[in-house]
Amino acid sequence: MDHYRQLAGIALAQCPPGHDVKLAAELDDGYSELDLRYRRGEEEVRVTGYAAEASFAMHLCLEAIREEMAGRSGQKWSRCVFRVFRDGTFKLDVEY
Repeated sequence: MDHYRQLAGIALAQCPPGHDVKLAAELDDGYSELDLRYRRGEEEVRVTGYAAEASFAMHLCLEAIREEMAGRSGQKWSRCVFRVFRDGTFKLDVEY
């Protein structure tokens, strides 16, 4: 399974079904800070208390995606926003 789909599945599993999901992350080598939210109407709700295993799995997926992208461009991004939409599509925005 590719890392994008794996990340989408993990993030969605931490949120109530039927909502758009947003994962904001800041990464450094071996470290990440994650902020997972879902959209309920016009409100973004922060997800707290999810399992450490889910957090670590999302970190590993993001690191793998970052490494794959760095292989092409030679640069590693440090921040990203990964969005998963109710229709199953997803989008990744990165900052260097």
